[in-house]
Amino acid sequence: MHCSKRVSAALKELGLKKVKVDLDSGIVTFKENKNVSSQLIEQTIIDIGYQIG
Repeated sequence: MHCSKRVSAALKELGLKKVKVDLDSGIVTFKENKNVSSQLIEQTIIDIGYQIG
């Protein structure tokens, strides 16, 4: 699966909407429709094999 699609799919599973991943800038944007902690978002990205920062 393409990198941005993998990150997007993982974050959508958390309940985030309108997830957009910009690989060039390393920025992920989304609309949150429920309370999801930033720690959970970061850990989800790490768990699928990507780095934060």
